[in-house]
Amino acid sequence: MARMRHTLTASLWSPPATTQAMGTGANLLRGRAPLLVENALLRQQLIDLHRSVKRSAMTPTDRALLVLLAGRTCV
Repeated sequence: MARMRHTLTASLWSPPATTQAMGTGANLLRGRAPLLVENALLRQQLIDLHRSVKRSAMTPTDRALLVLLAGRTCV
C-alpha cells in the first residue's frame, strides 16, 4: 500500500519532463488568444502578490476556479 501511494504521489507531483525549447516550440504552435489569456492570468497573480493592502483570503472555490482556467489555457 505504501509503495502504491509513493508511486501515485511521485507521478502526480513530479515536474513535467519537458525542456524550455520544447515549451517554446509548443507556445509557437498555440494561437495568440490562449497566450494572451495565460499572460493576463499571470499578470493578475503578480498584481495580487504585490498588492500593498491586506489581501482577502482565497477560498478553495477561488483556487479551483484558477486551476480550471489555467488548465484550459495550457491546452
